[in-house]
Amino acid sequence: MEQLQTNHQLHAIRLKWLRWLATPIIAIWNFVVDVAKYVWSLVTLAWQATKRSMNYRYWYVAAWGGTLGCLFLLLFWFIGIRTNTEELLYVGSVLSVLPFAWSYAEIANLLKRKEETGVNTNFKDIRNTFDNGLKAVKFLAMYVVVIVAMILLQVILDFIGMIPTVGTTFLGIFVIPLVVASVVVVFSILILWLGSPILGPHLLFSAQNIEEGFFKQFLNSSLSLVKMMSRKWIDILLVGLPAMIFAIVISLIPILILTVAIGISIAIATGIAVDNADQLLRVLYSWGDPGFFDYLGGFFMLVSLSVLYGIAFSFAGAAFASTYYSVYRYESGRGLFKKICGVALMIVGVMIFLAPIFGVFFEIFGDLFGFGGGYYDEPSYYYDDYYGY
Repeated sequence: MEQLQTNHQLHAIRLKWLRWLATPIIAIWNFVVDVAKYVWSLVTLAWQATKRSMNYRYWYVAAWGGTLGCLFLLLFWFIGIRTNTEELLYVGSVLSVLPFAWSYAEIANLLKRKEETGVNTNFKDIRNTFDNGLKAVKFLAMYVVVIVAMILLQVILDFIGMIPTVGTTFLGIFVIPLVVASVVVVFSILILWLGSPILGPHLLFSAQNIEEGFFKQFLNSSLSLVKMMSRKWIDILLVGLPAMIFAIVISLIPILILTVAIGISIAIATGIAVDNADQLLRVLYSWGDPGFFDYLGGFFMLVSLSVLYGIAFSFAGAAFASTYYSVYRYESGRGLFKKICGVALMIVGVMIFLAPIFGVFFEIFGDLFGFGGGYYDEPSYYYDDYYGY
């Protein structure tokens, strides 16, 4: 009897130890499962938003934003090439945010109208609904002005520091103002980068007092946007990975068709108007001394390319706008640490997903582009014989 009681006691002790050991294991397992659910919820959110974006009304708006955005990029790139000031491309990059943000905001407006009424806005009436995009452009334009003003301030202060004899004294005095100006620039760029995709729905759903002046509205909207970004910045970054993959999938066929069409047109043009086509290429690069009509032709070519790129972007642009509209209204209920772990899990998952795709690509196109395959496996004496070494 005593032996049986002892066995029961030992068994109870073992169960307590097992329960004690199982508690952290179960907690870790539940944590991992919850992180995986969080990541999967963003993936499904991006997929559902991408399917919802398959609407010609959203493509139309995204095409306008993509066209203007590409025009800013190409135009400032062209001016930078011709004036040997390649830094102008950064100016074009900042300005291109405005039309993209406009299209995101207007698509968010159309999505909200559909949620409220249950029907799509009539295509003929879409232009009459353009209002939220202009608010977004005005809001972001203030940050563009702030960035330009802070950079100009630093340039002016640095030029003052070039004054002989007393310049070093001024530079010492200007250390704090220069650093503060740089901090303002960095902060404004973060607002443009993280805030522009969700600014449209934020302006739609955040309460605004129309009786307030523009600058007071700008300040209040900025504070509320920063508060919202502090809660959702990981969601905004994390959902970008699946959203980009889905956007590439739905844009692949249109981009391939457009690329083939452009290639055919270029082949025909260079086969017939060889000299003028060569002169047009000289305009787009820093070759030769083009005339007025050459520059005019180059400008129209940039406009044409912007329209084509804008149309190609429209599918992806509508998908991104729909995705970030959904992210704005999405509440995960997870803490910061779980979200950070979700970022790591998402990166690992994307790498595992893309690894076989890149492997097949390198295997098929490795020899063509000079990487992978057997291109570098050839004996070196082939190259020695060819180049006469």
